[in-house]
Amino acid sequence: MVDPWLFEPYKPIPAFKRSLRLVLRRPSVLAVFLVANLIPAGLVYAFGLDVVVEQLADIADNPSSVVPGDLAEYLQSAEFWHPMLVIIGVLVLANALSVWIAIYAYTLDGVGYAASYAKVVGGVVRVLPSLVGVSILSVLAVLLGGMLLIVPGVIAMLVLWLVVPCVLVERVGPITALGRSAELTRGNRGSILLVMILQWIVSLVASIVLSVLFFPAVTGQMGNPGTGTSGLMLVGNIVSVVLQLCFTAWLCAAVAYTYGHLRVLKEGPP
Repeated sequence: MVDPWLFEPYKPIPAFKRSLRLVLRRPSVLAVFLVANLIPAGLVYAFGLDVVVEQLADIADNPSSVVPGDLAEYLQSAEFWHPMLVIIGVLVLANALSVWIAIYAYTLDGVGYAASYAKVVGGVVRVLPSLVGVSILSVLAVLLGGMLLIVPGVIAMLVLWLVVPCVLVERVGPITALGRSAELTRGNRGSILLVMILQWIVSLVASIVLSVLFFPAVTGQMGNPGTGTSGLMLVGNIVSVVLQLCFTAWLCAAVAYTYGHLRVLKEGPP
């Protein structure tokens, strides 16, 4: 059964709240994002690059240090770059898949359809080529708009805001999805922008609070050689990662909610 509020006009504050409810309704999506980030990290260890990463981290922590000659030579070799390119490719694909899975799951939840992850993943796999194609076209359009002026880039992003759920739900190709997104967002792009701004403000405030809570304590312990900072920094990093995953899920939920609301509002239940 479709929720009655989907027939109401699309407004920023209700969209802001209801997209957050989608995240709370399916918190397991956070595990999907976590796995997507752990897979590339596991490949770093599988390829034996963890020692190199630790060395680079130590050098980054000490700006006055110099990269050893043997390490610099290794970083320029194919022995390093071949597995690194594989890891980067897996990272991009894993994160893209996690975003598409989240958007599809939230879209189905938002219009009242109970969806198992088997159905969600199967739906994503069936339209995978179209998802890759429409994502490339959307990124290129936004980047081109941003290179011309910032405003055209923002407009392109708003026009193409719903391309992914259009492909997932309607099973259309990349070009058709671009037109469908433009059609569905027409007349509501200002409201969509306000939802994005509200989410960005919440994210910024959370980041500031995290910095206020952990930065003074870490710097204070760094000034005391007898006190270790590794434990506190680990906690801060974990909290930071969790917040990042939450806001990524919330962004996906906002896309999904907007698609479901505008589709029902303009065309009736899918």
